[in-house]
Amino acid sequence: MDRPASIPLKIVNGFAVLATALMVGLSSSGWVQMGMRASPATLLLALPPLLLMVFAFHRLYQVVRWPRTLDSPPVSGIAALARTVGVGLVYLGGIAGLLSPFAKPILRMLTRTPGDNATLMLLSIWLPLAAGLAVFGVMVFEYSRLPAFEAARRGAGTEEHPAIPKAMLVPSRRR
Repeated sequence: MDRPASIPLKIVNGFAVLATALMVGLSSSGWVQMGMRASPATLLLALPPLLLMVFAFHRLYQVVRWPRTLDSPPVSGIAALARTVGVGLVYLGGIAGLLSPFAKPILRMLTRTPGDNATLMLLSIWLPLAAGLAVFGVMVFEYSRLPAFEAARRGAGTEEHPAIPKAMLVPSRRR
């Protein structure tokens, strides 16, 4: 029996992957330099961030197209701990990312002093930094799935593919 990924986890996971890909892809691709003068070296340096964006969009497509993409076989031990920590970090980073634009109203609600600029500055810095925990959570969550699939592969497979468990098979298109 697979451990299904919840719909909120899929949504927050998708936003974390998308935000990272867009942030790195757009800021590191050198699109300003390419617009001013496109040399072969500039185009070559722009390729890895753009590939990261392509891979991220492909991953989002997989999660949307096949709803069980983020499911994994049940595990125990360090992989179960990694899954729990990864899911927690994804949610924590997602909450921080959602609260980040509202730092000033949150600060006004929580403090009594109207002109507390130092606290506002700290909150405005730390909330976006805490949103980065979602990206780390995605990596830990995806790592937790690897030992699950390896353990499932060592175990019993399907009838038609004895070495490949059902969790690793990609659904085929119906014609």
